[in-house]
Amino acid sequence: MQRAAKAIGFDIGFLFQKDASFEEGLKTFRQKWPTAPATLEENLREVRRRWHTELANFRNTIVEHPGADRAQFGKFYNPNFAEAVFTGVWHTIVEILGILLELRLPAGVHVEWQPWNDPGPRWPKRFRWLLGTPPEKS
Repeated sequence: MQRAAKAIGFDIGFLFQKDASFEEGLKTFRQKWPTAPATLEENLREVRRRWHTELANFRNTIVEHPGADRAQFGKFYNPNFAEAVFTGVWHTIVEILGILLELRLPAGVHVEWQPWNDPGPRWPKRFRWLLGTPPEKS
């Protein structure tokens, strides 16, 4: 995701930093991109709360220090939990890249996407172009 974002002109490294740097990066991003969805900051904080920080701790402890005690990360070895985290990760990547793409489009052209957990009828494709007023994104 970070490489794809960089390829279209966005430095989103702050998303992967400790809380203080993350918050400062969000502030800087908002200043530079004021037309980003109003809920961007809240949604990214929620992602960190739900799974990002814990997954980063798992990675940093287990991958970078292979002899570390794995007991505290037992749930990461449960296939159902691992699948739920993987699903959260790839949905977040898709949504962030969709937001960034929209910020590069001409005025009046928007990317509309169906949230992955939308209980309504499924679209043939998750994304579609929208001309005119952008939809409210959550």
